[in-house]
Amino acid sequence: MYGRSGFGSYMTSVEVRTLYRRQEILWTISPVFLYWINQLWIKGRRGEVHEDPILYCAHDKTTYWVVAAVLVILLLASGYVW
Repeated sequence: MYGRSGFGSYMTSVEVRTLYRRQEILWTISPVFLYWINQLWIKGRRGEVHEDPILYCAHDKTTYWVVAAVLVILLLASGYVW
């Protein structure tokens, strides 16, 4: 990888091209994660997070929806569903 790091670098790597038939679909994971982390920040700012953020996310319904969305995206990108 020669010093590159991060999600974007992974997305353009050779490994992704060999693992996924439609790797361009994986880019939709970024806005899903952005939505998820923004929800956590907003809830934390409002004082709705009264415990460790990791524990809070483990019980948060938004986290479950985000995980489900990412799994669907991964299945679509693999080419086995579509």
